[in-house]
Amino acid sequence: MNVTMDLNKLSYETKTALVKDEQTSPEFLAALATDKDARIRILVAWHSSTPSEVLDTLANDGVSVVRRAVAENGNTFAKTLAKLANDTDEEVRSAVAENKNTSVETLVMLAQDKERWVRIDVAENRNTRTETLAILASDKEWWVRQAVAKNENTSVYVLAMLAKDEDYDIRGAVARNNSTLTETLALLAKDKDADVRSGVALNGNTSVNVLAMLANDVGKWVRIAVASNSNTPLEILSQLAVDEEWCVREAVAENPHTPYNTLVMLTKDKKIEVRIRAKDALQERTVKKEQNIER
Repeated sequence: MNVTMDLNKLSYETKTALVKDEQTSPEFLAALATDKDARIRILVAWHSSTPSEVLDTLANDGVSVVRRAVAENGNTFAKTLAKLANDTDEEVRSAVAENKNTSVETLVMLAQDKERWVRIDVAENRNTRTETLAILASDKEWWVRQAVAKNENTSVYVLAMLAKDEDYDIRGAVARNNSTLTETLALLAKDKDADVRSGVALNGNTSVNVLAMLANDVGKWVRIAVASNSNTPLEILSQLAVDEEWCVREAVAENPHTPYNTLVMLTKDKKIEVRIRAKDALQERTVKKEQNIER
C-alpha cells in the first residue's frame, strides 16, 4: 500500500483526526510529516509516536511553530535539540532548554542565551549541572535567580548565597527547596517577609526548634504552615489546636500526625469548618485501621 498516495487524497479533517489518534502508526506519521499544511506537520511534531528520525527532519521546517513542537517532543534526539538550540526563534530555544533530553553541553550554551526566558528554562531543567546553576545564580534577572533557587540540583552553598538575595521571592524559593540546609532555614526563619517564613515552616528539613519558634509567629499563614508540616512535634500540634485563628486549627485537623485526642477535641470546635475536617480525619483513620486489620 502506498501510504503517501493514500494520504494525499484525504481531507484536512481526516488527516487531523489521524494525527491526533495516539494509536496512529509511526509510518502514517512519517508520511503526514511531509504534508503541505503546516498545521498537520505541527501535530506530527507533537505526537508521542513520531519517530526520532522524522523529528530530526522536521527540525529543519520553515515554520517556527513546527520546530518548537519538535523541541518540545520527548522523543527528539539530543543532537537534534543541539541544532535547535541555535534557532533564531527564542520560543524554539526555550523549548530546547526545557526538554529532558537536552544534553548538559547544550544547556551550558543556552545558559548564556540573551533571552531571559531561555535562561529561566535552563535554570529549571533537572539535567542542568550544579556548576551551570551556580553561574545562573548571579544572573541580573531575578526570574532566573528564582528558578535556580527552586531547582533541587542547586548546591547548598549557592542556596545559602541566594538566601541573602534582596528579592523576597528568591529567598522564599530557597526556603521551600528540599535541598536547603537546616542551618540556612534557621536563618530564613527570621526573615522579615512572612511568605519566606512560611516556606521555612513547610520545609521537611526545618528543625524542631525552629518549628517551635514559628508556631508562635505573628503571621497566621506561618502558623498554618507549621501545622501542616508532617515533622511538627505532637506537642506543637496540640498547642496550635487552640490557636485563635480557625484556619490554623483546621490545618492541625488535616495533619495526619495530629494526636487522636486532639482530633476529638477539634470535633467540638466552635467553627464548623474545623469540626467537619476533624470528623473526616477521624473517619479516615477508622477506615484505614479496618483495612489494615482485614489484611
